[in-house]
Amino acid sequence: MAITESLGVFKEKNARILLFSQLLSQICDKTMSIGLIWLITQKFSEIYLPWYLFLGFLPNLISFPWMGQWITKIRPLRTVIGADLFRGIVFLLLHVYASTRQEHELLPALFIGVFFIGIGSSFFNPALMSLPPQLVSDKNISSLNTLIDLCFSLSHVFAATLSIWLLQYSSVSNLMLINALLFMFGAFYQSRIEPQTNTSLVANPQTTPDFASKEEIQSENFATSMKKTFQILKQFSVIKKLIYLFFILNIIMAPLFIFLPWYAKNVFGGSSSALSWLETGWAFGALTGGIALLVFQIRNHKHFLNFLYTLISGFGLIFICFAYNQKIHFGVSLMFALGLILSILNVNILTYFQKELSEDQLPYIMTLANLIATASVPFSMLSAGFIMRHISVPQFAFYSGAIVILFSLFFRKISSQDHFTTKARAL
Repeated sequence: MAITESLGVFKEKNARILLFSQLLSQICDKTMSIGLIWLITQKFSEIYLPWYLFLGFLPNLISFPWMGQWITKIRPLRTVIGADLFRGIVFLLLHVYASTRQEHELLPALFIGVFFIGIGSSFFNPALMSLPPQLVSDKNISSLNTLIDLCFSLSHVFAATLSIWLLQYSSVSNLMLINALLFMFGAFYQSRIEPQTNTSLVANPQTTPDFASKEEIQSENFATSMKKTFQILKQFSVIKKLIYLFFILNIIMAPLFIFLPWYAKNVFGGSSSALSWLETGWAFGALTGGIALLVFQIRNHKHFLNFLYTLISGFGLIFICFAYNQKIHFGVSLMFALGLILSILNVNILTYFQKELSEDQLPYIMTLANLIATASVPFSMLSAGFIMRHISVPQFAFYSGAIVILFSLFFRKISSQDHFTTKARAL
């Protein structure tokens, strides 16, 4: 696909509004998140961080069984706008409180605040992932997913430096106010979006199970919601396999929070700049992957899964190469490749979900994907902490990469008989 054709998504007003507002809010959200973690580490103690991160994750776990039906009922666009407005109000209240207190008095408020921010995020993330098919034409769905992913990548590039700089020359209270105002601006600006009907999302009676009416959605309970999620996975075997792989990748990915600081300290000289170089390599790899996806897209559905499995095998190979690497430059190159692969995987998997599922089904799967992404961090970190009592960090990195490659080969073998529906062929 020519890049001019891919960038045709900018001709659509809905895409321009969403991308501009999300770029601002994501940079501020990541800046605030990194800044608060730094504040807790510096002003209090790192022993509080696991509990702080857990409280931010907890709303995703609590709301998971019902989130799909709630987003289906409220509609994804209204959910995104409401979640941004809610988070803006929370940060505004935190600003008011923080402006009357010393920084060493803020810990209880930060714990309460991160829980309520987590509530907003538990609505926002699956709703945003469900939104592109309602905003742009079918041919531009993949491009919009790519640009949204680029927004997240850019936010990671700027957030680390920006958060430390703002906290040096300003206060955490002012940082909260900036975040509050930009979340609210994003919410009001996104209210200009006009959802469209995408004919490719109309359920195919031959491939789509009979789904809920509005009345059924309103009366849907926990058991029914879970049943519908598993019904979708049973109906779409490819999506079920992609969810399994998504889970495995997230479980393997989380220990990077341990790997990178450990390697920076013990292998690459022990300076903070080593960690910055590794994280920068990752971020620019993700940016490069996003730009590549604006130029090249998979046209042949027969090669879609093989392409993904090859990338996942490459992901595992990078872990193996990184495990016993002693050179910082090679380490940065490996992180660049890892960021590139993950960006391409993420966009293609999300686009496949959006093109394969109907509008009512999509929130259920996106809610499940969001739960996996958020739950994998505490689960994997606890598991990694236990495992690394018995083996070294390089051994753990090596075995993690080997496991990813084995799972990729296994799923490639059992997926050889998968059949794609008409909608999947549009990918």
